[in-house]
Amino acid sequence: MEDVWISPSVGEIPHWIIDQDVRDGIRAMLKRDRCLEECRRLAMEADNLCCWYGSELATVELALCTQENKIYHLALQQRREELLTLPLKWSNPLAPRARFNCQIKEAMALALALSGRTPEISPLLLIPALIETLDVPLEQTKPNDDSLLRESEIRGIESEHVVLVDYLAETSSLGENDMDEDIDGGVLPVQFIWKVPKDVKTDSTLVEPRSHIQIMTNQVAVRKRPPIDGFPSLSFNSLDISRLASPTACINDVCINGCIRLLFSAFSVPMTHDFAIFSTHHLTHIRYRASDHVLWKSTAYTQFWTKSTWIIPIHRPLLAHWVLCIARVSRRELQLFDSLGEQKPWRSDIEVCNYPFICPCSYTSILLQDVTQLIIQLMSIAKQKILKVQIDSYSWMAYPVTTVPLQSNNYDCGIWVLASIAAVLRGYDVTGLSEGDITCFRQYLHALVLSLPVLCA
Repeated sequence: MEDVWISPSVGEIPHWIIDQDVRDGIRAMLKRDRCLEECRRLAMEADNLCCWYGSELATVELALCTQENKIYHLALQQRREELLTLPLKWSNPLAPRARFNCQIKEAMALALALSGRTPEISPLLLIPALIETLDVPLEQTKPNDDSLLRESEIRGIESEHVVLVDYLAETSSLGENDMDEDIDGGVLPVQFIWKVPKDVKTDSTLVEPRSHIQIMTNQVAVRKRPPIDGFPSLSFNSLDISRLASPTACINDVCINGCIRLLFSAFSVPMTHDFAIFSTHHLTHIRYRASDHVLWKSTAYTQFWTKSTWIIPIHRPLLAHWVLCIARVSRRELQLFDSLGEQKPWRSDIEVCNYPFICPCSYTSILLQDVTQLIIQLMSIAKQKILKVQIDSYSWMAYPVTTVPLQSNNYDCGIWVLASIAAVLRGYDVTGLSEGDITCFRQYLHALVLSLPVLCA
């Protein structure tokens, strides 16, 4: 500061000048703010896209219903066919195909209402495709390595192909009742209240010392655990283990999914049998509209239809941030955990769009939409496989379990999610650890991984 100002500065030197960590934190927060701005901009563009699509399709439908335009019917019909194929190309996480389906229904209804007559041209007919589905008996749903969709398989699926397969499957099931259509659309009413309920239970249990865990060896090598506690086998490679060993490294999906299973086994008490542990990849299935067969195949081992609490870890890819949703199915509650304690990201996931051509049940963001779609689609599949399963379509309530920021850095969000899951497995709603305890909890997780046997080459 003395090189800039004529007179020396008085007082304590600002931390951002002398502390690299403070500068890194400021840059991270600025980057995060820009990411949020970009998310909002992309959401507005998606809303505008859907609004234009509905308006354009409604105009064409109205023209087809008007007798004066009979001479142009062939050109109008071709234009309508082009518009009806656009959702296959334009569907994306911010504008899922369900929104375009709403636009199509609204456009046809609006055209009929304005014209007061039925359309002169028959609706576009598609040759029905034969979709074969495999009904997996309950006794064959035990976990094995071949029955689970691996991460490599998920990444290998092109989203356009998945959307096309799902579209053909829907056309082959025309004529089902309205209840099934609502279920397939993933419409689950959610009431959002940004207030921590008074009865939220905080886990004040201290982190178990690392010395209490029997470590097989400190050798840096692949660790593998065979199928146990109802979970398939899991493995950690050296890079995954190094992420847990480093106090400032961000953990990935392998660490999240693997450590949840290790925590489940470590806290094996009677209450843990009432939990369905979902993988971070299951929301990816929903996002890319995997078939019911694929979703059932990858989740049946959890026996979710018998569990009252679903643990759903969530990754916000645009922000590279881990959050958590605990679905209390029996109470129709969604408990939301974010170590940053922010309201805006969650609220943007639930807010309703009020644009004229957008379905009133559409969301501006997709994370909680994916969660509700996962819940209702899984219950629908279970109802088909197991007749005793009942689908509850009443309104759900979503609320945070903490509104206080617990994290001040940009790398511990995954560890905080695992700490909150540990609290849930103990019978609580949220962790009571402080930021000073989170490093010890990371070491505890690292020790759990090192307690696994080394995979022999």
